Amino acid sequence: MIIALAGPRREIELTEISTEGVAIEVVVDHSGSMSTDMDYYGQTMNRLGAVKKVLADFIGGGRNLGAAKETLSALLFSLRYADTVCPLVIGHDVLLKFLEGTDIVKVQTKTGQL
Repeated sequence: MIIALAGPRREIELTEISTEGVAIEVVVDHSGSMSTDMDYYGQTMNRLGAVKKVLADFIGGGRNLGAAKETLSALLFSLRYADTVCPLVIGHDVLLKFLEGTDIVKVQTKTGQL
């Protein structure tokens, strides 16, 4: 037992990597008003579709809009109040998956449709 406790040990080396970046929280309105069609670079799509394309280009680096790899990004949805869907993450792929799954909310309220 004493020999096992006194046996060889492996050192754990901690490395700190310092980078500079920014934190961006994107609020997306996904209410019924976002279903209105519009012209987006010659394509007809609804407002939410245009927002998804622009954000995907920005977050994913398309059209030379790319956010830096060190950028923390978060996704929030808004109807009446902002709701965090994806917290601040460095992995932009995660944020893009949440963005792809975004649909227009079709909820009936007492005053009408949201």
